[in-house]
Amino acid sequence: MVIFAQLKKNMKKKILFFLFLFYSLFQSQCGQYTQRFTENIRKIRFFDDQNGYCFGGSTLLTTTNGGSSWNLFDLPDYSTLITPLMDTDIINSNSAIIVGHNGRILKTNNKGASWEYQSLRNDGREFITSVDFINDNTGYIVGTNEAVDEIFIYKTTDGGNKWIKLASNINNVQDSFNYPYEYVKMNIKFFNENEGFMWRKYDFYRTTNGGITWVKLTNNNEFYNSGLIMNVEKTQNNKLYLSTSDYTVGSKIYTSSDNGTTWALNTDLQYTNNISINVYGEFVMLGNEFISTQNGQLIKYNTETHSISLKPIGSFPYLANIYTKDGQNIYLSFYGTGTPGLGKRILKTNDSGNNWQTISEFANDENTSWGNAFRIENDGNTLLMSRYENMNSFDTKRYTIYKSLDNGISWKQVAREQTNPNTSWINFSTVLRNKNNYLSYFNSKTLIVNNTQTNPTYYLTESNDGGQNWVTSNINLTPSFIQSQNIFQPEENILYIKNYNNTIFLSTNKGQTWKTVAAPTITDGTFYGIEYKTPNEIYAWGRKSNWPADYDYFLYKTTNQGATWQNIINIPDNNGNDMGYIGSYTVFGSNYAIVSVGGNKYYKINLGNNTYSDYTGTLSNSPVYSERLKIIRDNFWYYPDQYNFTYSKDFGQTWTDRFCLVCGENVLLNSNNNDILVYNQDNSIERLKDIQFDVPKIFGNSNPSINSTEEYFIPLNFFSDTEWSLSSGGTISFDPNTKFYKIKITWNSNGPHILKARKLNECGYSTFTEFPITVGILAANENNLNNSLEVYPNPFSDKIAIKSSLLQNQIKIILYNTSGQIVLQKGIKKNGDNYELNNLNTLPNGLYFLEIIDGEKKAMKKIIKN
Repeated sequence: MVIFAQLKKNMKKKILFFLFLFYSLFQSQCGQYTQRFTENIRKIRFFDDQNGYCFGGSTLLTTTNGGSSWNLFDLPDYSTLITPLMDTDIINSNSAIIVGHNGRILKTNNKGASWEYQSLRNDGREFITSVDFINDNTGYIVGTNEAVDEIFIYKTTDGGNKWIKLASNINNVQDSFNYPYEYVKMNIKFFNENEGFMWRKYDFYRTTNGGITWVKLTNNNEFYNSGLIMNVEKTQNNKLYLSTSDYTVGSKIYTSSDNGTTWALNTDLQYTNNISINVYGEFVMLGNEFISTQNGQLIKYNTETHSISLKPIGSFPYLANIYTKDGQNIYLSFYGTGTPGLGKRILKTNDSGNNWQTISEFANDENTSWGNAFRIENDGNTLLMSRYENMNSFDTKRYTIYKSLDNGISWKQVAREQTNPNTSWINFSTVLRNKNNYLSYFNSKTLIVNNTQTNPTYYLTESNDGGQNWVTSNINLTPSFIQSQNIFQPEENILYIKNYNNTIFLSTNKGQTWKTVAAPTITDGTFYGIEYKTPNEIYAWGRKSNWPADYDYFLYKTTNQGATWQNIINIPDNNGNDMGYIGSYTVFGSNYAIVSVGGNKYYKINLGNNTYSDYTGTLSNSPVYSERLKIIRDNFWYYPDQYNFTYSKDFGQTWTDRFCLVCGENVLLNSNNNDILVYNQDNSIERLKDIQFDVPKIFGNSNPSINSTEEYFIPLNFFSDTEWSLSSGGTISFDPNTKFYKIKITWNSNGPHILKARKLNECGYSTFTEFPITVGILAANENNLNNSLEVYPNPFSDKIAIKSSLLQNQIKIILYNTSGQIVLQKGIKKNGDNYELNNLNTLPNGLYFLEIIDGEKKAMKKIIKN
């Protein structure tokens, strides 16, 4: 008997998420998800000067070397949500918690080296928006469940291992849920176990009994003209400081000396005093010192003496987060700006702001317009990128060259071309080559001489040490109209430029001399394109112009840089069908080309022997017509669409649809690991990842009795289905809602049997795992350990006891979480009638599988930690 179990996702109520959840259904079909590298960094935290983490969107990055490099922590089931990670707090020197969508909580106990999933274990529609710890043990989380129009508050007293929902009155005193989505976010801050504050939009609440009873302190209009409430902190002298966002004059800062009952505007920190606190109202309070940013400066304000200290940072407009524990080591993260406002920049200082170091950047300082100047070159180990940054003015625009050593996770600037309105304007810059330590980029400048513009000049800038040192040389180039997307450097000494009039400008000495290679002139045809492969292998193609009698496709080749051309291929048109598309596009591979002659008729041209044959594969969405089909390698063809990414690894014989968010036409295939990196012109980068299937472990009773019904599980995996196989011994049944990871078997035959399971989807499958089972008489010889086994209490909180008369003096236990990971493994001896497992309070709440091994005998029990 074989059962294929198909995962069905629950639909969310929120319309805003519908499109992304729609994506996730496609995503599960192929076990593929996205890693987005251009997310804004919402929060940044450091445990010490080396170990820290930051996150934004579904991107969680960790570092162990002070930010010199970053590691990406995979969150595949978060990849389809807009802002799945919302807030974080450090609990102690080793532990931290991140909260977000779906009632999910991430916790680390080793300074971010690994993160464990936790869950509120309710209906999965909880949107946790804020977390706050007042000490190593006590913390609070708050959020909303819009399915039932509820605000919830949970409390922990054991460092975040167990969360208890508070019976709060907040839903009776808070205003309606009829806020736009961005205003629904609840925030929470406690200053001791009794006193805490909660806010959203313009509303501010206080509790004095640990979150049970809340009182609203503000009316809807008190902060209405000041912007949304963003942050609340308390000074050492018990004065509250509150910030509101203001995009025009900077955030407003209010103070309260009566625990939030009344508020007064702090005039020291206002634009009338030449102070403009960052627009998102980010600040921290250390004792009586207020620390924030304003107009490219770090500001430290003594709340008692009212003294202000300013230190320069740089012109980075939108501060996303500030973090410091001591006022000396300070970390700043900045949002990208412009459209769509993606990107990040992270700065740090270890001397109170006297000196700053950029530890990661991929952000715009001002509005940007990428156009076709956004290009990435990949050599398998590093990525080199050029970006156009408009800076709101033609006079100040610039191009920046960035380099990534971690396949796009983090970027650092290695070069910049800046317009000087008095001497030169930067027309464009674009990266050309990235091979080993050789890097290069091409740029065009318009010089200003005696206040007069000169003709454009062109430059090649090169580095032989990975971008540490650069040398610029002038290029002798006469074409006046060159666009950045048409310039290429296939080899270190070779440059070529594709022009729109079927012409290639070719240089074999880094641009010192050029040769024009133009398509031949013929009287009865029109050329549509030209393709460079090597200096002595260039192709031009088009079609005859005598429709309908002669509209045939033709392909020409030159082996002497255009001195002579040979007509190597002629393909008859398809009886005039789709005449406008015949020969318009030819897509080249290494030694072949694909061409259409109309009417969905395709041919494959063999460039080695100048022959053609019917193309027997399939082409997704007629891509030859739209020129979106790209052949990046012979074993990798791709065709990007608006909401998916279609690719083939077998010369177009079969195609696979993949979910994507960026879905750009620019795709890189990493030569080292086959990762797919997609980028487009609005500053978006994502990596498409395959779910790597582990061989699943089966949990269940290996010694059932005849005629009994037993449950069998494998670890949850939301990106695949499950194939169960049982050749003899029983009948499989299942719940349609859980069949992708859990089945039941009614055993009707004695003897040994094998239960098998594997994970699979449209992209592949794991190997089968086998689970030997002995039913009936053989099991009776062992008196059926599973049936005689008692594990209690269940649910448990701190310890469990194991009891069975069939167990020997010492047994081995293995405890698994629902992902199949071993969280505890040890040998224990009998203590009286029982075997005891103690000190389990540090385990996260949730479902576990307890395996008991006594020699050849094994048993499995499902237990729950509360």
